[in-house]
Amino acid sequence: MARSRGGRGWYDFAGAMLALAGLFNAIHGLGGIFRKEYLQESQLLYENLRFWGWVLLVVGVVQIGTAIALFDGRGRVMGMVLAGLSAVVAFASLGAAPAWSIVIIAIDVLVIQGLARTPDVPVDIGMTAGPDPARGRDLPIPPR
Repeated sequence: MARSRGGRGWYDFAGAMLALAGLFNAIHGLGGIFRKEYLQESQLLYENLRFWGWVLLVVGVVQIGTAIALFDGRGRVMGMVLAGLSAVVAFASLGAAPAWSIVIIAIDVLVIQGLARTPDVPVDIGMTAGPDPARGRDLPIPPR
């Protein structure tokens, strides 16, 4: 069977970017929990830096776990959902750390783009059962 274009490369790219975004979110969350002086709490959408720190830490850890699943070929939908959630959380904390949030949003967009591409799946190239002139026997019907 033939393989589609794009393939595992986009899955692996999206997995690496999701792991990177997860690491960044976890660091940002730890900063919000333990080092409040690095972030501007008054610029948050909801002014509770400890809450946002825990949200970012949990999202980051789950993103890293999903990135590991992506390397095994699973977790496509979960990766897209987490990247979207991460982008929304980064947008909500844009006032506290603008540059950091913009980087996270950009990485999340790349993850969604990478996971939205067609995965490497077998493509039916129109083989049908019938004689194989090269081998002198019938070809099997390809599975669907």
